[in-house]
Amino acid sequence: MEGGLADGEPDRTLVLKEGRKIFLKIKMNLHFLCQRASLNL
Repeated sequence: MEGGLADGEPDRTLVLKEGRKIFLKIKMNLHFLCQRASLNL
């Protein structure tokens, strides 16, 4: 972890990658919930 802190680049790309992963997970969950809701109607 400490290797990337000297210059900000690797650190920032790691944050972006994590953020994208979280975003995709949320999007999948929302899609799933929408499908469930439409099935219940």
